[in-house]
Amino acid sequence: MKTSKLRAVVALATLLGLVAACSSDSGNNAADGSRETAAEGPNQSPTTFAPIDGDALTAAEAFLDGWDRLDEEGRASLTPSRATEGRGVTHVHFEQAFDGTPVRGAQVVVHVAADGSVLGANSAYTDARPEPGVEQQVDEAEATDTASKVAPGDVTETVSARVVWLPDGDTLRLGWSVVQATDAGGYQVWVDAVSGEVADARSLRIEEHAGPTAVAAPARVAQEAGGCELDDDDAPAACVFPTNAFFASGGEADPDPDDTDDLLVEVPLLGLDDPESGRLVGEFVDVEPNAAPIEPVVEDDGLWSQGRGEDGFEAAMAYFWVDRTQRLFQELGIDDARNESFPVVPIDPDVENNAFYDGADQIIHLGVGPDDGINEGEDADGIIHEYGHAVLDQQVPGLLLRNGDGGAYHEAFGDILTFLTTLEFRPTDAACLFHWTDQVCLRRMDGDSVYPDDLVGQVHTDGGIMTGAVFDITTALLDEAGLTLDDCVGTEDCDEVRNQVLTAVLEGHRFLAGNESLPEIAAAIEQANEVGFDGEGAEAFAAGFAEHGLDTGSGNTFDPDGASDGEVPAVAVAADISHSFRGDLRIELRVVDADFEPLCDPITLLEPDGSDGDDDVELAIDVSDSLCARFAPPSEDAQWELFVLDTADADTGQVDSFQVFVEGEPFLATGVPAPIADNDPSGTAVIVNASGSDVDQEGTQPVEEGAEPGAPFASVEISHTFVGDLFLRAGVADATGTVLCTVPVLEPDPTDDSSEGVSGNIDMADCAEFFPPSAERRWFVEVVDYAAVDEGTIDAFSVSASPGVVVADADDALPVTIPDADPDGVVVLIP
Repeated sequence: MKTSKLRAVVALATLLGLVAACSSDSGNNAADGSRETAAEGPNQSPTTFAPIDGDALTAAEAFLDGWDRLDEEGRASLTPSRATEGRGVTHVHFEQAFDGTPVRGAQVVVHVAADGSVLGANSAYTDARPEPGVEQQVDEAEATDTASKVAPGDVTETVSARVVWLPDGDTLRLGWSVVQATDAGGYQVWVDAVSGEVADARSLRIEEHAGPTAVAAPARVAQEAGGCELDDDDAPAACVFPTNAFFASGGEADPDPDDTDDLLVEVPLLGLDDPESGRLVGEFVDVEPNAAPIEPVVEDDGLWSQGRGEDGFEAAMAYFWVDRTQRLFQELGIDDARNESFPVVPIDPDVENNAFYDGADQIIHLGVGPDDGINEGEDADGIIHEYGHAVLDQQVPGLLLRNGDGGAYHEAFGDILTFLTTLEFRPTDAACLFHWTDQVCLRRMDGDSVYPDDLVGQVHTDGGIMTGAVFDITTALLDEAGLTLDDCVGTEDCDEVRNQVLTAVLEGHRFLAGNESLPEIAAAIEQANEVGFDGEGAEAFAAGFAEHGLDTGSGNTFDPDGASDGEVPAVAVAADISHSFRGDLRIELRVVDADFEPLCDPITLLEPDGSDGDDDVELAIDVSDSLCARFAPPSEDAQWELFVLDTADADTGQVDSFQVFVEGEPFLATGVPAPIADNDPSGTAVIVNASGSDVDQEGTQPVEEGAEPGAPFASVEISHTFVGDLFLRAGVADATGTVLCTVPVLEPDPTDDSSEGVSGNIDMADCAEFFPPSAERRWFVEVVDYAAVDEGTIDAFSVSASPGVVVADADDALPVTIPDADPDGVVVLIP
């Protein structure tokens, strides 16, 4: 059981995924500084879009000209950028820009039918306007350096740095959108181009837990496993699981991992660039990318006959299953969803018991197993799931940067793609996902959760709302055809239903502007089915989505007359929190005045739960009906505060973003990411007050030269070459390490490049009841360095009753080194 204890030891090891990047010039290659396309994702692979058809463009322009949602300036800000051709529909994208600079994520997508009529539109348009007279003060080098201090892990490459407008309330702030690849995954950071402060930071790592006109159809896979023997006439070919050892064995029990070779089947390897080279690089897959940490296995005879546990097996699995999935897309007439040789690292020893897609460098990484040695690349479920992230990120790049529903749908689509493309290989409990690598059903397709009542702020769990709906739709359509899931196994009987559902989902993505909720995504899938299949199965789609609460109206989709079938919430909040054990966290929404006096009762967003071992929290919650909504929009007299309390020690995290939405327009917290104080009753507060500046939380005390008489204070001397890296708090703990009181002092500030250290006094009046220090009331100072390269020491720490009267000090334990880029930091205690 986790306990609330103060760590009193220094952890010197760098923790993967929690390490911030370089504190000084990292020497990265300079980005090109090009302007960012508004709706593009962080680093999209080149995609050939259809030329904008003249008739479709004319119809779309006419729709916008007559849309009463737009004023004259707003209409002028929208220009056509691209079009995608779906089944019977041309989707014309208009991206929003002012003075030649795009607004991040802002666009309108108009849907034009083959007969020239407009079906409607999806909108991520903003009414915000640029700040008058704003001038850029921060150049590209400064922006990328600031971003490198925010991104976790060591920065390996600055992928792009682009000037964009970022909506903040009713104004647009000018800033740099910086995408960086790190050894802990990609990160996108928005740096204010005037003040240099950070207003948004997002991970681009999503975890599990123009091509030829004619393409060969997906290879059929033998259903009867009986061992795999290849000879020269089979080349190029491989031995693979259909889809994993659990299902290949009949799905009744887990086979012995060391005795699974008789479960392998022979498959041809299609589309290889050079079959005689012995390399698994082809039309739709490249399992030998430059980023691969292990040398690839080369089979000169073109036969990958390895059994499970042998070098090269995971590469053959990854190649076959990604290639097969893409060929199915092509067979369905969808030739613009990752129609490329997509890079996959088939075995990454630095990733344990997990797999992920990185949106910065556009690569899938398949990790290694724990003690049982079952690697992620042994299971087609995990391979296809991660490929789903890559596909969706290209089709709807904006979703990768969305809180809440966007992340949930990313996980849902990965699971949906896995389920639908492997229906014929799931002989028992077809809804079970990822059983082989986890030796248990990690997730299921047949959940009964309902939107929004069952949202918990965990993307994998929340995604189950959509997967449950698609599962119900699939089984309902099978039932209409006189089939069950059992009839799918080993046959092509279910292909027609599978193809309809998968096509509707993939075509539905074309309707999206990137800011949609789960119900709006469901509506897009329904509309795609209506247009692409003449409404066949419409009742099954409608009933499946309704059963899971996904049939509600929306405020971002519009009918042919420009009217919305719903409304955006009057007031909503969204937050993105990285944390290694979310069960530690209590999260509240508060609204306070300028003196931090409460204006309404706090709203509890998450309660601590020791049984919740998941990581991270992504919230998007409608608070329109709460008493706090009366105090919207945020202002300096009505400050909206996200309060996060970590109730137990050991695990760490940070608030990456916090936004308050008023009638759909976001108000941003500046000064993120904000570290979450570990095991600290003072908690961490991130504040939105429309000032555009970082706001210190209540109780923060500066380090000053003087001290107020009559109140205890702590004195510190800290040497450090980049003060902006540091998190500092002082407080009191009991003999067991339980924290009794804390005073926040410093938070990391990448704009603070001081190398003069920290020296002076901290007002500890808030902890006066625990004065003087004793064995039962141990006073402490904690310092955490959240970014790499720079270094320092704690040189002095003492506690005084009044100026000149030192009660106790820690001189015998000092100086002590502050661990670089280590979220555990260092704690010095008195006594």
